Amino acid sequence: MCETELNLKPDINTCKRLGKVIPGKVRPMLVTVSIDQQASAVISSARNLRKSNNSYVREHVYINPDLTKAQAAAAYQARCQRRLVRAARNNSNNQQQQQPTTSTIDNSNNQHQNHFSSKHDLGQTAPASSSYHVPPDASKS
Repeated sequence: MCETELNLKPDINTCKRLGKVIPGKVRPMLVTVSIDQQASAVISSARNLRKSNNSYVREHVYINPDLTKAQAAAAYQARCQRRLVRAARNNSNNQQQQQPTTSTIDNSNNQHQNHFSSKHDLGQTAPASSSYHVPPDASKS
């Protein structure tokens, strides 16, 4: 799969399935390569799987680094923080796009003025959130 989907040919040492067999579930696979740079190349190329011509690969195959529980919890919190920042940025962009623009004409000297209103102008502020949900698996050490 690395050759066809990622245009890489890593030197694979071991490959094994993890976890218990559960009917209807696909168990993750742990693949070990001999050189760290090869592992980094595979992981950094993993996003290309979302562009695969094979619909099964595009929708069901994921490549992630093998992390300790502490590393996985830290990575999860970093993803949550990025999502919060992205959501806040998108909300502020959407609010700016949805702001009504009113035009008035001052008849005394025929000047055309534009007025913009925002939630901050109205004394309203958006609620801030800094809490994170850590999944039960990630919180165990």
